[in-house]
Amino acid sequence: MIFVTYGISFTLLPIVLKKIDLSITYAVWSGVGTLVTSLAGFCYFDEKVTFTKVSAIAVIILGVCMLKFQEGESEKEEKGDTEAERMLTEVVGRSKGQDTMASF
Repeated sequence: MIFVTYGISFTLLPIVLKKIDLSITYAVWSGVGTLVTSLAGFCYFDEKVTFTKVSAIAVIILGVCMLKFQEGESEKEEKGDTEAERMLTEVVGRSKGQDTMASF
């Protein structure tokens, strides 16, 4: 079973990397791996479910979510910069055009 899940994850990882940044992909990959491993330990190996273990897993999941939300914010910032640059180019182009007209 372990070899099957590792095979699936290593097969899907390069495919996912084509669409999502490495930092986000690796964080999700490790977080999901930690979660599944913990659940397997709880279910199949009768490990005790403690508040500390559940809290630690929740923090990992929260961290992955924060990374994903941060990725969306940085994309918005990049688009904003591009929009600002476009507007600046238009304004500079207009002012150059006005200067040219004033020189005639």
